[in-house]
Amino acid sequence: MNTAESLIHSKAGLTCKTVKKFKATTNSKHNESILPNLLNRNFKLKD
Repeated sequence: MNTAESLIHSKAGLTCKTVKKFKATTNSKHNESILPNLLNRNFKLKD
């Protein structure tokens, strides 16, 4: 966009609307306790 277009857009009050790439769905800063591993799954990496 050149400066003339920028001037017209700013006078008209037009702005670009950005889209978020993803929404964070995990709240890792909570004060709740971690639940026990009821399925006894082993998540350790093997060498």
